[in-house]
Amino acid sequence: MSLKYEDVQAALDALACDSAVIDSALKQVGYPPERTGSRDEMSLARIIVGQQLSTKAAASINKRLADLLGEEQYAKIPKLEDEALRAVGLSRPKIRYLRALTDAVLRGALPFDQFDTMTDGEVVECLTALPGFGRWSAHMYLLFNLQRPDIWPTGDLAVRVGVSRMLGSSERLSEAEVEQAGEVWRPYRSAVALLAWHFYSNAPDI
Repeated sequence: MSLKYEDVQAALDALACDSAVIDSALKQVGYPPERTGSRDEMSLARIIVGQQLSTKAAASINKRLADLLGEEQYAKIPKLEDEALRAVGLSRPKIRYLRALTDAVLRGALPFDQFDTMTDGEVVECLTALPGFGRWSAHMYLLFNLQRPDIWPTGDLAVRVGVSRMLGSSERLSEAEVEQAGEVWRPYRSAVALLAWHFYSNAPDI
């Protein structure tokens, strides 16, 4: 399975046959839109930028960063002072994370050519060794850039809220509770995560 619209639709249809929760969510909000990410190496830098920001704000900063770096991309970052990176909207911690990522990329320490043959857990282990890359960042990369079918990003607040609402909970479930709830949706949890984001934004008020 990829995260193309027709594949997500097929996965959710399969789950809805046995899950009243998925069936009800689909009837309320329909299928989530297709959401995919680029496979280029700069996708990791874009994930750093997007940490704890809205999609719109992250897109704006990423555009300014791309314009600043030009075709040199990572190769230009060591030439830049922190002030230039702050000017495009990066915080001091994100500048530090970006420089650490840049160092790993330029040293060839990230096995981009091997990611497709690595397990989800191996990719998570590789990425979380980088400063500033927690499980959320690794899950975003696995989900949107590597298009893995069974990623369950319970560290994402919108996913937790969306799943909580789908399950009819009046309170936000904990990360551990959402982790447990997702067990019944293997091996298509990436599709359910997309549905949870969609439900979070589009479900009618109760």
